[in-house]
Amino acid sequence: MQPELAVTPPVAFDNGVYEASAARLLELIRHAPPAARTLLVVGHDPGVPELALTLTATTPAAAAGAASDAAQSAMFDRMRVKFPTAAVAIFEFTGNWNQLGPGSARLTCFVTSRELIARG
Repeated sequence: MQPELAVTPPVAFDNGVYEASAARLLELIRHAPPAARTLLVVGHDPGVPELALTLTATTPAAAAGAASDAAQSAMFDRMRVKFPTAAVAIFEFTGNWNQLGPGSARLTCFVTSRELIARG
């Protein structure tokens, strides 16, 4: 991914991510440096999909204030039904990493590799 970025972000590898549960991934994220404004977490099923569902507000449309509540609900439903290999979920969160918890983030994008291939 780095060739597509305009900057070279710091990278940290944590063996604790491998086969981690959603709760363990959340704990690792809570220890991210406060100066980090963006995190990319790459992991495996079932931890990553469970974390994505955990972070998303129970009623995504109510938490969003987004342009399209229906589109956000549809994204959430697609993610809930199937989170395939190489899928990407993007969230917005206001606060410090140590405050991240269940229902505290807003799902802004969910895309699968199949969708990216179809877009060409």
